[in-house]
Amino acid sequence: KCKDKKANGKPISWSIEDHGDYYIIKCLLDVEEKVLVNFSTSGGVIGVDCNMDHFAWTDISKDGNFLESGTFSFTLNKKTNGQSTKILEAEAIALVDVAVQKNKPIVMEDIDTTLSKTGDAYGNKKVNRLKSIFAYRKMAQAIKSRAQKMGIAVIVVNPAYTSITGKL
Repeated sequence: KCKDKKANGKPISWSIEDHGDYYIIKCLLDVEEKVLVNFSTSGGVIGVDCNMDHFAWTDISKDGNFLESGTFSFTLNKKTNGQSTKILEAEAIALVDVAVQKNKPIVMEDIDTTLSKTGDAYGNKKVNRLKSIFAYRKMAQAIKSRAQKMGIAVIVVNPAYTSITGKL
């Protein structure tokens, strides 16, 4: 009965998951972005490095000094697409919870893995398998969506020299 569906209508989709003995029915819809998001880096930031088997995080003070660090380990080897998504979402929740506790925004690198995945098709089988498992885009999306929900800003930076800076 909506008169102007383009202006007032919102897209809704449904997902049905079969779990053998029971079904889970999910309603998927767009949620408006939170207005109160912490973009302030004056108290420091949480730096995040996404790897094939873990998220490494570092709490950095407002002066750029090291305060604390940790990792959230996971394995995506021999997992289905759905399983890997759930694993990454769970670890992203834990990571964003650290940022919420410390009341700091998250800084992560913007990595483009498309060329590295297509570069050596006839190379080492083990290396090719590891490259195909590395789901950076899925990791970044899980972190960004959870951070948005919790009111934490995600600042994306150029990945140049971030590994060297992290080692220092």
